[in-house]
Amino acid sequence: LGACPSNASKSGFRGTVRRFARTYVESPLVLGGETEDTARFEAGRKTPIGYWDTLLAVGIDLDEPSATLARATTTVANVAFVRTDILHAPFAPKSFDAIFSVATMHHLPLDDALHALITLLRPGGVLGIIGLARSTPVDLPTDALGGVAHRYFAHTGGRQCWEHSAPTVWPPPDTYRAVRRRTAQLLPGRTFRRHLLWRYSIVWTKPPDG
Repeated sequence: LGACPSNASKSGFRGTVRRFARTYVESPLVLGGETEDTARFEAGRKTPIGYWDTLLAVGIDLDEPSATLARATTTVANVAFVRTDILHAPFAPKSFDAIFSVATMHHLPLDDALHALITLLRPGGVLGIIGLARSTPVDLPTDALGGVAHRYFAHTGGRQCWEHSAPTVWPPPDTYRAVRRRTAQLLPGRTFRRHLLWRYSIVWTKPPDG
């Protein structure tokens, strides 16, 4: 994977939600991926890419040290952090109008996790995913370009690196091709993008009658 794993996920997260920065989001859910930072963004903290004045943002993470760190370091009042995973989350169906999963899907069975996200999302709500997947030979050209981009960032200092404390899963269980295929089936009309720094992003709007 190389260095800067957290930076790549965070950059992908912000790039994905930039498209919705002018949308009023009342009740977002954030899964993993530096839960504290991303959930604070959802809660209406002013950032370079928008401002969402939410009633309550919920961040979930199964890793207790990550959840504890999130609770200890946030000063935003309308954020709640829950130690759980999406398969056992104690929320009613259609509880959230926006759900963002950051570097979490490869920790879970893909189909089960997608079904859980679909269930929790309200009709008309937005699902954004930043994920990791396993490369196959067809991915080698993109991986090679990613290696060049990584070396450029490391050489120029344009991307500060750090190691996160959350558990890791490597290699990811699902290939990019499998993720692309299954999400096309389960999230009809979704947008799938492969990114250089070993990430993919998905954006999907749940149908109004879903």
